[in-house]
Amino acid sequence: MIELKEDSIIFSIDSKDVYDLPFLWFRDNCQCDECRITETQEKQFLLNTVPLDIKPVNIDSLLEMMMNGAIAYYRTSSAQNVGEDKDSKKRQRAAVEAYAKSQKIQIVSEFYDTAVAGKKNIEDREAMAELLLFAEEEKVSMVLVESADRFARDLMVQEIGFRMLKDKGIHLVPVNAPDLFIDGDPTRKLIRQVLGAVAEFEKENLVLKLRAARQRKKRLTGEKVEGRKSVTENYPELETAAKRISRRRRNGKPITIKGISEDLHAEGFTTKSGGALSTKTIWTLLNTRKKF
Repeated sequence: MIELKEDSIIFSIDSKDVYDLPFLWFRDNCQCDECRITETQEKQFLLNTVPLDIKPVNIDSLLEMMMNGAIAYYRTSSAQNVGEDKDSKKRQRAAVEAYAKSQKIQIVSEFYDTAVAGKKNIEDREAMAELLLFAEEEKVSMVLVESADRFARDLMVQEIGFRMLKDKGIHLVPVNAPDLFIDGDPTRKLIRQVLGAVAEFEKENLVLKLRAARQRKKRLTGEKVEGRKSVTENYPELETAAKRISRRRRNGKPITIKGISEDLHAEGFTTKSGGALSTKTIWTLLNTRKKF
């Protein structure tokens, strides 16, 4: 909940903790490049030079944001969880719709990235690209997600994606922690980074546990325990094909990594979900030296 007063803004977190923060506090704690030296985070102004009756200039943007509604964004990382009979999308939609109803926000559209890993860059996601175009055309400036890790699990991708949306005038709201992405508040920024780091830690910890379990079983039985197969295990001839295509030229110039990925996709070498192989995968294939 956000309530505007004459000289402050009231924030309510989960209807429990309530903060009444003066406009002067926001000015003093602003983290933007105009207020802080990027390298040292020192202030570039003296607080005693700031008028006591300072007010934000974009209060009207909050009202406009509410009138134009919001966009719901859902993401499922595994293809096994895609489908109307699966729980992931239903859970995300229920959480987002419940929050929107409680805040009297109209959801004007929804976008769903299926089988997209949380580490994938925001700008490389198909549904997110469509969302950004829709937001620009319809002048919608709010995106609702179930939680920060549904937006992006990787902390760096999360921060870069948040900044990209902010630069486009779009407010990102995780409905389980609506104040998480309020920029300019150092406390919220710390919480955002900590929660992102915890989500990333939990996933990496799970990967390590599964790997250790497979190794223990291999030592006991002598058999390889199948985890997720690598792309070269799915396509034994992939490395040869990648190096063959890398010798091609386009418009008189050597083919790019992205071009190799596109040509491999055309020849049937795809990810599990049917997409093109990443440039990182192609680069690794081209720089692999066989051991003798």
